[in-house]
Amino acid sequence: MQWWMPGEINWTCSTTRSPASVVLPEESPSFFERTVIAEKLQMFPRQQVERAQRVGNYFESSFKPWMRQMEKLLDGRRIAASLSFAELAIFDLVSTLEGFVEPEAFKQVMDLHPEVRGLVQEIGALPSVQQHLVQHPYQSLRELMSTPSNCKRHLESLLFPCLKAAMASWLGLKRCCSGDR
Repeated sequence: MQWWMPGEINWTCSTTRSPASVVLPEESPSFFERTVIAEKLQMFPRQQVERAQRVGNYFESSFKPWMRQMEKLLDGRRIAASLSFAELAIFDLVSTLEGFVEPEAFKQVMDLHPEVRGLVQEIGALPSVQQHLVQHPYQSLRELMSTPSNCKRHLESLLFPCLKAAMASWLGLKRCCSGDR
């Protein structure tokens, strides 16, 4: 069976009844590993050390170039009377990423792009946006995306494979008992 995903990623998945793994290529920005177990797609969080590397890679290879591009596109524009989805998307991406990376690194990037920073500040100052953020605040995920301690790193390297094995056993047993062959 051949799998195809946008971006010219081709996977080959085993058609046998044994658990087959389908893992995204290493350059994927995903913080979850997608694995086929008992013919069902399962998502497992990546280990914290890998998430920290991926956030750093995304920040350097995607977010910074995107910020340069947005800076050129904005070029003195300010928000109109009503917000567009594009302006909200910019605000959301920047605000979300602020909770992922170290404050100093984020501030450095924002200082280099005053147009984007101004747009985000303008949107954040709108009463309707402030009211929404009171009810649904952005949460800092920095501790989940930072480099873990050695103890946590070793614990994850032992527990994550156990979690996958337990999930594979449970799904396999469930499939056998349900007569779904």
